[in-house]
Amino acid sequence: MVTINDAAQHIGIDYLDDEMTRANLQRALDSAIYRLYGAVGRDVESILQGDPRVDQLVLIYTEEGYDNHPGSAKQDAAKNHLRDNLELQLKLELSILKGGGADV
Repeated sequence: MVTINDAAQHIGIDYLDDEMTRANLQRALDSAIYRLYGAVGRDVESILQGDPRVDQLVLIYTEEGYDNHPGSAKQDAAKNHLRDNLELQLKLELSILKGGGADV
């Protein structure tokens, strides 16, 4: 699973020694993990263990929760498309692996 150092590197934070920055980033990361569970399913980490899409989605969620400075409309649309696509892929794969078919 994604660590606070992974999240900081993804966002471009190189000053984790600041207590407020660390606390805010940890809060965003914790929220991102629960957002993953809500979007895809709580068992995503155990069934799709080691799947890089899981970590990528957590990083995207963490960045969205930490950064309140949106990019251009084109950048935001591309990020939203990637996030939605990863959610759908992981939901579908979990459903198949759990024997539920392709209903998502």
